[in-house]
Amino acid sequence: MRTFPECVPCLMSQMLYALEKTSLMKDEKNEFYYRWVKEIAKNVPQTTPMELATSLHKEIRDLSGEDPYKEIKELSTKLLKKNERLIRSHYKRSQELSDILSLVICGNLIDIKSHAELGRLNMEAILEKGLSKKFAIDHSETFKKRIEDANNILYLGDNAGEIYFDKYFVKWLQEKGKKVYFVVRGDNILNDATLKEAKECNIEDYCFKVINNGHHAPGTMIKECSEEFKKIYKKADLVISKGQGNLETLIDNREKDIFFLLLTKCPAISNLLGTKIKDAVIVYNMKLETE
Repeated sequence: MRTFPECVPCLMSQMLYALEKTSLMKDEKNEFYYRWVKEIAKNVPQTTPMELATSLHKEIRDLSGEDPYKEIKELSTKLLKKNERLIRSHYKRSQELSDILSLVICGNLIDIKSHAELGRLNMEAILEKGLSKKFAIDHSETFKKRIEDANNILYLGDNAGEIYFDKYFVKWLQEKGKKVYFVVRGDNILNDATLKEAKECNIEDYCFKVINNGHHAPGTMIKECSEEFKKIYKKADLVISKGQGNLETLIDNREKDIFFLLLTKCPAISNLLGTKIKDAVIVYNMKLETE
């Protein structure tokens, strides 16, 4: 996906948040910020937002020696571990694909940035809101047919907390006799899941294999991924892509059948898909027209 004007303030906001979460001195933060303001201005629009975000966050981690999103991931994991019984309970109520997709999208509604927010979150309310959401773009009928025809499914995970919901979609796929390869990021980036969070979630109980993609982007830049990932990608009959980051990097891909499952959280993605912000979508890449 190319860089849109709306991507610039988003990158700035991410940078400020990440810098504030580090123990760098104020002068170091300011120097970094002003240097990257120039870097972004110089590289827009010829560089994609994913390329900019990947370089930006890697440099913050390398400079500070810290993971600015460590607390968010720990809070998300704590919340979902505590409430997994509720997810399991809703999963058991219906095995229809439409209900499973609605359950999975609930994970995208969770946005924790502090201990205070963790205390205020009501998981029952989140589930009620998510399960009642209608998909603004709904290619689930085609999705159902592709799942039936597939043997090897590549499932691209997104955020740390979200994978507790992904776990029950993977379980559903396994019970249909599908061989699921679940993929997480190759290194810490934003609040995305790594092998650490996947292990804590026990998602491997329902997967044929859990791997990291060998790269530190907050998306799936196939050319930069490991050879192991590329081999699995090549033999996959179907790709399930969770979240905006994976959509950004795969939206123009027509090599594979890819279904994007996400909540649109920014103007650039919403405008690209023709939806409103916070709409839920299940989008088939072969039916998608992009600029």
